[in-house]
Amino acid sequence: NFRLIDENTKLYGITGYPLAITDSPKIHNKGYRDHGMNAAYIPFRAKKIEEAFEFADEMGISGFSVTIPHKEAILPDLQQVSAIVGEIGACNTAVKQKDAWIGFNTDAGGLQRAICDFLNVKNLARKKVAIIGSRNLPITHQQIIEILSYALVIQGNTVITSGGSSGTNAAAIRGAMKANPDKLRVILPQTIGQQPSDVQDQLIGVPNIIEHPDRSMMTLADASRICNREITLAVYTISF
Repeated sequence: NFRLIDENTKLYGITGYPLAITDSPKIHNKGYRDHGMNAAYIPFRAKKIEEAFEFADEMGISGFSVTIPHKEAILPDLQQVSAIVGEIGACNTAVKQKDAWIGFNTDAGGLQRAICDFLNVKNLARKKVAIIGSRNLPITHQQIIEILSYALVIQGNTVITSGGSSGTNAAAIRGAMKANPDKLRVILPQTIGQQPSDVQDQLIGVPNIIEHPDRSMMTLADASRICNREITLAVYTISF
């Protein structure tokens, strides 16, 4: 697409740092060609999000995708944000409208469609969805899980997970709590009192917690295995 750029070409792009590997330009530019659009999508690396805005304004870019590490850092530089961005505190798309930059988040909808395709269902509305997984998860993956949990609850689903101060379970709790705490169910392997203090702190305000004092004499590892089986029974399960 770059050789075909003229004064009428609409410019879009993607920013992040280090932005070493991304298929977005190839995917978007093919889409523009297939639909006969006079548009081009370019990568522009920016260590600071302010540099991205300066470049976008100078080049006349109409909108750009936002990837790590700027999804949260971009918020103060946006003049307006969508409801989802306001709730979850992360933006992956910035669009220029007149003189204002407006932030959107398309991760939630995209994740839902991908999961529906994977499960071969039309939608996940009004279902029970278990999200469980590792504590040792990169922050970027935790952000994705938090957005997914938020999106599932917004669609009317109930998210079921277990306790955790970090990683998958913690991200699932954060997302569901932002959307609707009543649609979150946390099943603990033992009692709240047996959880580490940081886990207890995270569970403050969670209305639906199921404890298992009957497992208080078990090792945490044994109790957790039983707990995970309990969570995954009869629900759509997403593991990380």
